[in-house]
Amino acid sequence: MRLLANRNLSPASIARATYRVTKGARYWSASTYIGVSSGRTELTPELLGDLAVLLNVPATELEALTGITPVGTPDPEVGELAWECRRLSADQLAHLRQFTKSLA
Repeated sequence: MRLLANRNLSPASIARATYRVTKGARYWSASTYIGVSSGRTELTPELLGDLAVLLNVPATELEALTGITPVGTPDPEVGELAWECRRLSADQLAHLRQFTKSLA
């Protein structure tokens, strides 16, 4: 969870990002991430797979670290994009969101 915080992702933003990365297939509440961080909630293979993309860490490396095989990892390029967006201001992110909506 600290690695996600290093990417300026709060539990609420992690929840939103996971929902978007999985194209609405999965939604984990912010309290789930807080629970995992504190050890009160079990880290599941599905959750680890979703986090692998946001962390931009290969699933095999996370498996070696956690002993859990990540399941259902979305497109790995999303992690690169999230990493590159970390330096954008709120206004720049809003502009980027509007631009991507206009492409759809």
